[in-house]
Amino acid sequence: MATDTKQSWDEMKKLYPNQWLEIVDFETDKFGGVASGVVLAHGKSISDFPPPPANRGPIAIEHTGECGYKMA
Repeated sequence: MATDTKQSWDEMKKLYPNQWLEIVDFETDKFGGVASGVVLAHGKSISDFPPPPANRGPIAIEHTGECGYKMA
């Protein structure tokens, strides 16, 4: 599992490449994407995540890999 240290999105992508992240205490950028937060869980499949604690507030689920969408 992860730590209670707040990290930037760039740090998360470096530490957890091509993984799903369960993020709390997060802040978003002007486009609504996660800019920073605390990673509660990470892994190749979100089905392996334990249930989050009820008292942590909103949770973001994000993937650190490429989306596969290419602009023309």
